[in-house]
Amino acid sequence: MPRSVQQSIPIDRIYADGVWQSENVFSLMWQISDINYAMQSDAAKQNVLTQLGTVYAGIPADCWMQVCIVSQRMDEKAFARDVLYHRENDGYDALRAERNRLIKASARENGNVVQHKYIIVSTNKSSVKDARERFVQVQGHLLSAFSALECAVTPLDNRARLEVLHKFFRISEEGRFNFDFDNCAKLGQDFRDSIAPDCIRFCKKHIEIEDFYAKCMTISEYPQQLDDKFISALLQQVPYIVLSIDIEPVETEDAFKEIDNAQMKTDAEKVRFNKKSVENLDFTSSVPQRTQEQDRIIASIRKEMTENDQQMFLSLLTVTYFADTLEDLALETDALKTTAANYNCRFTELYFQQERAFNTAMPYGLRRIESVRTMDKAVRGIRTYLIPELGGNIYIDTDTGKMQAYSVSHLETTANKALEDMEKAGELSGYRVEIDPEQDVLSTGEVEIVIRQVAVGVMRKIKVKIGFAKTV
Repeated sequence: MPRSVQQSIPIDRIYADGVWQSENVFSLMWQISDINYAMQSDAAKQNVLTQLGTVYAGIPADCWMQVCIVSQRMDEKAFARDVLYHRENDGYDALRAERNRLIKASARENGNVVQHKYIIVSTNKSSVKDARERFVQVQGHLLSAFSALECAVTPLDNRARLEVLHKFFRISEEGRFNFDFDNCAKLGQDFRDSIAPDCIRFCKKHIEIEDFYAKCMTISEYPQQLDDKFISALLQQVPYIVLSIDIEPVETEDAFKEIDNAQMKTDAEKVRFNKKSVENLDFTSSVPQRTQEQDRIIASIRKEMTENDQQMFLSLLTVTYFADTLEDLALETDALKTTAANYNCRFTELYFQQERAFNTAMPYGLRRIESVRTMDKAVRGIRTYLIPELGGNIYIDTDTGKMQAYSVSHLETTANKALEDMEKAGELSGYRVEIDPEQDVLSTGEVEIVIRQVAVGVMRKIKVKIGFAKTV
């Protein structure tokens, strides 16, 4: 539990070359220039996607990459200094003034928001020396891969990385950032003092940063194929937002285990469907289309990996967005959820997990919401097992009016199956399914099932105490 606003920033140490350390995780950040993807032809777009695949394929197995798109308030002083034309007294100042008027009008149409794109590569290493050696290799790959897209890659120093965070932590003070690494080290100051807000509070469903509000969500359900306009559609809904995509390579052996597990679940769904059909004396129905589609996709992925040497990646999309009031924050939440639903995706609101989600979405290069995937997976698994039970009979004890013990036992056993699979796979420490037999099913037609699950912990730090003793 953080005891100060400085401790709520999960960076333990920064090095002169821009490497940041958080416990045993080291990260380095680059800024990438934009490319005009939307105006490209279909063939050119396909080439861009192929080149991006090259970028992902070059991530070492002991690293992961965070693609971070940041929309922030525009620093008006920097805008006037670096973007607008200045008077030269050469007879063309009238043209410069007209050009400046058009630029200002365009900025106002975009809400005075500036957008930047970053890549953060992180790795677990025992020392900063080992991390630097890995980052040198990764930077060479990034420069080579993005040069094919005519995209500039610029490494960021400590000042640039801290300034990105300063604009979110100290909203309306964008032009007051001041940090000097040499003076900070010489005076023994905490670098986090230069960006930390006066107060920050992580609530159940949102975050309070001084007089402003923020909220974090993550995508929990994806379609089989995701439209390339999805990201841009999300960014258009909220003016001040951090959208992060974490990409983690999976070892080939582990990838095949994931494929085998998915195939076993699909086969189990077929068995359950056939069993249900036999019980209903329905010998003409076929396996649901969704199950057939899952079977086809699994076979396609297996073929790509075995015949074309393709690689599997785990991805996680998280967003953190900011607003002046809670009402505006609620409107932005609805806009993001509606947009995601239009692309067959679903956002999950991270109750009581805003701090971990915030540290995952912000450009730190950290992953802090592993248990969210487990919770979503449990929900999907239980739903898969219980949906075939809809429309089934629930028998009532005529003497007590309670649900019959065998009806309760059957539903509990059915719900347990998905959680049992997750426990065997090491994704849960334990679970329990409970059904209150005193529910009035005859009146409501509804059965409430309570599920308690214990997540698997993540060991982020090891503390060893060693010393001499007289006896052992």
